[in-house]
Amino acid sequence: MSKKYLIVVTGGTIDAEPYQETPKNVTPLKESIVPRILEELGVAHLCDVLIWHMKDSKDFTDGELHELAKIIRDQAYTSVVITHGTDYMAHNARVMASKRYLFGEDVTAVFTGAMTPYMNQVVGYGQSDAPENVRFAIHEAYYGSPGVHIAMAGEVHDPFHTVKDMERKRFVHVDEVQEPHLQPAIPARRM
Repeated sequence: MSKKYLIVVTGGTIDAEPYQETPKNVTPLKESIVPRILEELGVAHLCDVLIWHMKDSKDFTDGELHELAKIIRDQAYTSVVITHGTDYMAHNARVMASKRYLFGEDVTAVFTGAMTPYMNQVVGYGQSDAPENVRFAIHEAYYGSPGVHIAMAGEVHDPFHTVKDMERKRFVHVDEVQEPHLQPAIPARRM
């Protein structure tokens, strides 16, 4: 194997059309921006990119996540980064962790994404957290312990103790173990 990392692109905000107001569902780009991010970070030569889906994280089925686990197994990498939408990232990472037996105990699979589309900074709507999250996820995929993790905003999260706080647009630790079938996100508070 000549490359160190497998980057699996699944869509989400990182690969969404730019927007100023957060939509209910993001509109995926026709082509992933992740290869461009890898080039800008200077790590594209270390990565093999598999563009698997371009869809909102809320739209993944258990069957598709099962298929993703088998794809990771068949690719035979030990360092895997999965770019993914943030709304159901923690939930889907929990589902993937429960399927870890499919892709091996020695694999470090790291979910990451963006709270703001990368394209927002291209069109002048402000900065995106996408490049830094991808950089951090690659680092965690290499140096982190085997298992399934979430890497966002410079923090590594255990998917079974993490939820997305929709109002604050960040991942937060929770003490209570989260099961894959439970509500995957904290709904925004009403004022």
